[in-house]
Amino acid sequence: MTPEQRANYKNSIDAAKLLNIEEVHPVFNGIQLTMSTSTAEIALAQIQIYADRCYIVTETHKANVNALDSIEAVDNYDITSGYPEKLNFNI
Repeated sequence: MTPEQRANYKNSIDAAKLLNIEEVHPVFNGIQLTMSTSTAEIALAQIQIYADRCYIVTETHKANVNALDSIEAVDNYDITSGYPEKLNFNI
């Protein structure tokens, strides 16, 4: 999810909670889901933390690659290392 999508879903969850609406209906990959606002809030928090961790790893890789001084070193650099395990939701 993009930062904008995460912000939009957070706004929807917050609005539902404020109005005592117990379910939200997010759409992921074209599929509309039904979940409790508390479950949606937890899932969104997990997605946000995952995104934050991925961003940190990406920025670290960019800095490391920029510090390399040869094409061979860049070619051998593993840009896939260090990322957190992908999230898996059973909905």
